[in-house]
Amino acid sequence: MTLGLAVAAIAALTDWWAVLRRRESVEALAKPLVMAGLALAVLGGGQLEERQHLLLLTAVLMSMLGDVLLLPRFDNFVGGLASFLVGHVFYVAALVPESSSARAAAVGAVLAVALVAVAGRRIIAAARHRDPALGPAVGVYMAALVALLTVGFGSGTALIAVGASLFVLSDTVLGWNRFVAALTHGRLGTHLLYHVGQAALVVGIISTSG
Repeated sequence: MTLGLAVAAIAALTDWWAVLRRRESVEALAKPLVMAGLALAVLGGGQLEERQHLLLLTAVLMSMLGDVLLLPRFDNFVGGLASFLVGHVFYVAALVPESSSARAAAVGAVLAVALVAVAGRRIIAAARHRDPALGPAVGVYMAALVALLTVGFGSGTALIAVGASLFVLSDTVLGWNRFVAALTHGRLGTHLLYHVGQAALVVGIISTSG
């Protein structure tokens, strides 16, 4: 697992630099390599049960596909949205066995619903204004974020809860930056939150399983 995390960390730092400096050719290599490193970490997580191992690996690989589709050279938002939606579903499925704290899950659900009420509804409205078909699609995606935050907090593990929170925040920043209003260093913020959140989720799930 250590090798995979090291690869992911180096690739993430490279990706952040590339985004900041607008080096798209470097980003095109570094961004998918982050998730490739986390996939390697999952493969090294031998204490995972077979079912959870497969669910977690699929979640990471679908995220990597989403990363590729959202690269500036492709900018396939619908394809990226679909890939990450599937990834979230697999993350939720991997986390359900770990979700044992109903009180903590309720806290996560309340936070997620509050985030959707404050920022999500504006993102959905702006997406619908851009393309009527996008409104419902983004709405379904928001529901997946609520589920991820709920089971993430429900795990009772701080690292998993933090990872789910950062992942959800990264998607919120991405949606706001794309549909509502451009944020200063919005893409960099999205990548920072996303990579740290993904790493926290992967390490948290591996560490609490077995």
